[in-house]
Amino acid sequence: MNSSEFNYEGSTWGKGHASLSWSSPSRFRLNQCRKLLKDLSQGSNVLEIGCGAGQFIRSIKAMFPNLECYGSDISQVAIEKARSLNDGVSYSISTSIELPYENDFFDVIIICDVLEHVDSPELILREGFRVIKKNVGVFYAAVPCEGDLLSLLYWLQKLHITDDLAKIHAGHIQKFSRKSLFQLFNNYQFNPVHVSYSEHFLGQLLNAATYIMINRTAKKQGISQMNNEAFFENLYNEKSSALLSLARTVINTLVNLESWLLNWFPSPNVHICGSILKHR
Repeated sequence: MNSSEFNYEGSTWGKGHASLSWSSPSRFRLNQCRKLLKDLSQGSNVLEIGCGAGQFIRSIKAMFPNLECYGSDISQVAIEKARSLNDGVSYSISTSIELPYENDFFDVIIICDVLEHVDSPELILREGFRVIKKNVGVFYAAVPCEGDLLSLLYWLQKLHITDDLAKIHAGHIQKFSRKSLFQLFNNYQFNPVHVSYSEHFLGQLLNAATYIMINRTAKKQGISQMNNEAFFENLYNEKSSALLSLARTVINTLVNLESWLLNWFPSPNVHICGSILKHR
C-alpha cells in the first residue's frame, strides 16, 4: 500500500477540538504546541501540515486568537469540513510533495502524525522547510516510530500476532525507528532544540487494543478501513453509558500522566522541536 491507495477521502480525522484536559487524547501534543506558541508576537504565521478537518489548528487559533493560523491537507473532504466551521483558520489543499505557500512565510510549522503516511517524507519535509523562516522559524513534529524496537505494534506484527493494522486502518506506510527519524531530520540541517516522548507503556497498550477492536469491527461491517475517530464515535453513540464514559476518562488520564511523568524517557512516539539553519 502507498498513500495513493489509502482512501483519505473516506477516512477523515480531526473533526472535533483538541483539548488540554487530562482526559483528552490530544493533550500531550496540544500542550507541546502551546509551549512553543505562547511567546509568539501578534500576527505571527502558524501552519499545520496534514491538518485533516482542523482539530489541532482550530484549537490553537482559539487559544491564540492573535496568531494567523493556516492548515493544509490532501483531503478535499477534510478541508471542506474544516472550512465549514468558520473557525478563523485559512485552509488549503496540498499534495504530499507540494505546499501552496511562498518561501520563508511561517514562524511555526506543526506536523503531527503525518510523516508516517506519506510515500516520501523527505519531500514533505523539504517543502515544510522551504516555507518556514530560516534560523528564527520553529518546526514541531510528532511521529509514531512503528519500526522501532520499543514499539508494541512492531512486535505484534513481527511475531505474527496481528496484521499491520496501522497500515490497513490508518494508512501508516513509513515504519520509522527513532534512529531513522532523527537521521531524516538531520539530512535537512535541522537543529533539534527539544525532544520528548509520549505514550510509553499504557499508551501503547491502548493504541494496540484500539487497532485490534477497529479491525474486528471493520470485518463485522464488511469494510476495508475504519479510522479511530469513526470507531469511537460509533462506539459512544451505540453504547453510551456513564460506565463507558468513566472508563474513557480514567484511561486517557492515566496515559496522559504516564506521558507527562516519562516525557524524557524514550518511547516510539517522538516529539521533535527545533529550527532550520538554512536552505539545502
